[in-house]
Amino acid sequence: MKKIILIFTVIIILGGGIWILTKSKKSNSQLNAAPQCKTKEITFYYLNQCEWCNRVKGEGTINKIEALGIKINKINAAIGPVKHKFTGVPAFAINGQVYEGYRTFEELQDLLGCPLQNNQTLGSQNKDSNYSTPPAQPKSPQIDNGNVVLPNKGTTNNQDQIAGDQYQGRNPTQSPPQPSIPNNQNGGIKTETVPPPTPTKQIIKMDASSSGYEPNYFKLKAGIPVRWEITDTGTSGCTNAIIANGLFTGQISLTPGQVSVKEFTPTTPGKYQFSCWMGMISGMIVVESQ
Repeated sequence: MKKIILIFTVIIILGGGIWILTKSKKSNSQLNAAPQCKTKEITFYYLNQCEWCNRVKGEGTINKIEALGIKINKINAAIGPVKHKFTGVPAFAINGQVYEGYRTFEELQDLLGCPLQNNQTLGSQNKDSNYSTPPAQPKSPQIDNGNVVLPNKGTTNNQDQIAGDQYQGRNPTQSPPQPSIPNNQNGGIKTETVPPPTPTKQIIKMDASSSGYEPNYFKLKAGIPVRWEITDTGTSGCTNAIIANGLFTGQISLTPGQVSVKEFTPTTPGKYQFSCWMGMISGMIVVESQ
């Protein structure tokens, strides 16, 4: 009887040891698999009536960041306490710098210094999100009499539409070189590459509505004049005027059913945010050197 009890005791001890060892390995594996982020704490400013703030929450971005072990101070900007300077929400205070406007989880992950996983790309959306739709490739820009014409919703087909609010660049690239075929002295034919003409004006077109701007991301060349044509398809509230600090002063006032035009010349390469006058709905203009 004693032998049976002893054998039973040994089996229990061995089983318990194996279980503890397996659990410890699993915990270590999960710890090693979690990205090690450089930032440990951030502040998220929002408003309850802000569509873009609710979108950030609805996509699970806040929960995903907290799952990385990062503390998030969630502050209603209408109540406070507000410890940073910003003009619109959503706003993310990271390492002393404030980033305004909508951001995907992957974009924030990059700003937080977290390594991206192998199956992640910067700016990609969660496939299970109710807000995300796989983006289509934009139509290539055209050059009309030396002017770069960038497509908008009214000039592209269904495959060219912007997916959700993901930034899709409309690059003012030039047309491919066209060959000339003159005869040489020996009667043969030689091919020469003729460089494309430098555009004299960059034309960008955008639709503005009560829900936002489409497209909301543009790339321009510094030093080349810009003609920005904005069609008001039904703005309301703060979306009926656009500001772009750093690119031009004042604001662009919009009228429903009409096209408003703003001409300016970007001089300094960089990233410039444009938004409604309250800063709640925004987009991005990237100015590159020639």
